[in-house]
Amino acid sequence: MWKHESSAKIIGTDLFLRVVHTIEGKASNVRDAIDEGDHSVCMHVTTDSVDLVHSYTRCMRTGHTLAALRDPQVKERRCGLATLLGQPTTFFQECKDAPGFCPVCLTGYTTTIEQAKVTETYWQTVDRWTYFKPTFDGVRVSITAYHQLGSCRNTDDWRWRALADLYVPRHDDIECRSSSLRNLRRYPPGIVKRAWQKQEQRLETR
Repeated sequence: MWKHESSAKIIGTDLFLRVVHTIEGKASNVRDAIDEGDHSVCMHVTTDSVDLVHSYTRCMRTGHTLAALRDPQVKERRCGLATLLGQPTTFFQECKDAPGFCPVCLTGYTTTIEQAKVTETYWQTVDRWTYFKPTFDGVRVSITAYHQLGSCRNTDDWRWRALADLYVPRHDDIECRSSSLRNLRRYPPGIVKRAWQKQEQRLETR
């Protein structure tokens, strides 16, 4: 089960959000939860296989998955080749703060996959109770996402509308291409995270 921790800042005149998405447990269980789940970093970047539900996203053909979460042995596992060759089972490739970004809205993120002492969490939807397995050696996946929403004072602000996956009219900050919406020359990858970190550094030096 994914856990979330959110925080917010006003930087200049814009609202920024940071959301930490975390899932942990036995590697095979985490792999299944990611592949079978319906989870996303924003409306356009998913953690599992692409399922372009939203018509605007589907029209733009902007569905993306996190490269760091791709199964390194998916082909071998599907045909049973890994078992026949006696290869060790690998569900994830470990990484530290692997960067990524959304080409549609102002979202940037980093992904960390590591071996850790973890506790699996289960949620029973019928009886609405939660229970935990004892701590054991497993894998932890953490995605830290940064979102820039604009001033939130104008419903026509393209930054808000892009994040909400609403129709965005032509704007200088937008490139009308089949694979991109946000103008990457004006808003390059990493710009939202850097703005957040710069604000934190200012607060620390006060």
